[in-house]
Formats: sequence, structure tokens, C-alpha cells
Amino acid sequence: MDVDYYITPEEYLKAEKNGIGRRLFEDRVRRYGWSKTRALATPKTIREESPFTKEQLNTARKNGISFEAAYGRVKRLKWSIEKAISTPILTRSEMASNRKKEASEAMKVAVRNGISEQLFRERIAREWSEEEASTIPPLKRGQRRNGVAKNAKESSR
Repeated sequence: MDVDYYITPEEYLKAEKNGIGRRLFEDRVRRYGWSKTRALATPKTIREESPFTKEQLNTARKNGISFEAAYGRVKRLKWSIEKAISTPILTRSEMASNRKKEASEAMKVAVRNGISEQLFRERIAREWSEEEASTIPPLKRGQRRNGVAKNAKESSR
């Protein structure tokens, strides 16, 4: 397949009329090996506008938060812009200790409700919410053996 790398002045004008800049047109033809007709016909992709103002980006940088981190917090995690640019980025060990603190609080509630730590961990591993895992009482032996309920969630409802 022969690719014609020479671009005529008329082709540059056509590209400009189609909203494709000189550099993009050259890259499509010479760098990416597109045919000229494809390079002329394919519209330029428009990036989504940033949700941040310049002042907000400066605030994020001052707080040690990159644009990518702040953008991910807003788009993926659905945080407010203020929270995304002001909450410091945690190290892995800080995140782990926070998770342990949260889990230990829920585990204390579970133990108070007569649920063993092992059962609590198993429920969390089975994707129960922390609230359900720490508050729904465990099944008694007879309930499990006699097939009264398949699990504690069903029997508590």
C-alpha cells in the first residue's frame, strides 16, 4: 500500500476549510499513515472542557494535587470541585491505616452485636455493606442445618 506523503497547497486549504489544522493533517498523513481522503474527511476530535477554573487549578497545585488527580476525583469519584482540589493526596500507608480505622469501628459494633471478627471479615469479603455485616445477627446452628434460611440477610428480613 503506497501512501502519498506529499501534501499540495490545495489539500492544506481543504483541510483548513474542514477545521483541520496544518499540523494535524500532516500528522495524520505522514505519521499515522492515513489516506489523504480519510485525513480530510475525519473531523477533529474535541476534548471535553476542563471543569476547573485557572484559580482552582492553582489552588490544587499549591495543595500538591495534579490536574489528573483532581479531574479523576470529580469525574470518577463524583467529588465536588472544592473537595477535589483541597483534600490532600494520601500515601498508600495512610490509606491503609484509614481503612483499618474505619473497619475497626465497624468491627467494634459487630462484636457488640454478637458477631465474631472472623464472621465480620467474611461478610465484608462477600461484599456485604459494613452496616449489614456489623448489625445482622448470625444464624444459629439449627437455622443453618435445617435450611430455614440460606443466609443471615434473608432471615433478618
